[in-house]
Amino acid sequence: MVDEIKRGVLMIAGVNEALKFRKQHPRSSEEQIMKHIMSFLENSEFRKHKVDVVASVAHALKIVEREPRINDKQVIDRIMKEIPTIAVQEA
Repeated sequence: MVDEIKRGVLMIAGVNEALKFRKQHPRSSEEQIMKHIMSFLENSEFRKHKVDVVASVAHALKIVEREPRINDKQVIDRIMKEIPTIAVQEA
């Protein structure tokens, strides 16, 4: 249970970082955002949940691509609701 909560928090932290980077660098490509996220994930806390965080960031970027007028809070709210369906738990 605690691990599930931590996983969700880390996923949201990754999405938040990606959205922040995107706002600071509006012309950045998805590849540039993902490179930034990979360096953000170097923190040892993310080690166990790296795949989950990357999956949630990719999902968030797809939401933004499909709905360009969506704001960051709406993206984060949607990711929070969809965490169980986007996360791939490592065995």
